[in-house]
Amino acid sequence: MKSNRLWSCLLALAVMLTIVGFSAYAYAAPADTGNEGYTIDEPYEYPIQPGTDEWFAIESHADKVEMLQIPQEVLENMTTRALVESVVNYPYFPDMDAFSTPEQGYRAVRDGFNGLQELEARPDGMACLSEYFEEQQRMPSSDMTYVVRRAIEITLESGQQS
Repeated sequence: MKSNRLWSCLLALAVMLTIVGFSAYAYAAPADTGNEGYTIDEPYEYPIQPGTDEWFAIESHADKVEMLQIPQEVLENMTTRALVESVVNYPYFPDMDAFSTPEQGYRAVRDGFNGLQELEARPDGMACLSEYFEEQQRMPSSDMTYVVRRAIEITLESGQQS
């Protein structure tokens, strides 16, 4: 009799632990982000950064733009989140606010930067950028500058119209 009761308690405990385990896994498992097949989940590190000796050594704007392109193999394998962060970190991303209209600025930066072209082409690109922007807005210690914030707003407005 005691043996049956002990086995019943152990079985009930095993069932409860299994349910809790599956629940914890389901909660912790990443949501379906549409990023299946992408293997790079870190933002691209640009080979030159504004303000460095390397940056100043390259006199031509066109040469800097060319050097800042994300290699195609990397671009094609980045998750959309990593691509968003790479676009936001692009040294010339804030330049889109320096044109006569936001649309002109967006087109100029997009046409010269393969990362923004790829983000625009991805079905979840603008949604992921919007999520990133909202996260940054909620963070009290966000170090996002006004010009980057403005560039994201322009991208979201222009990118959704394309």
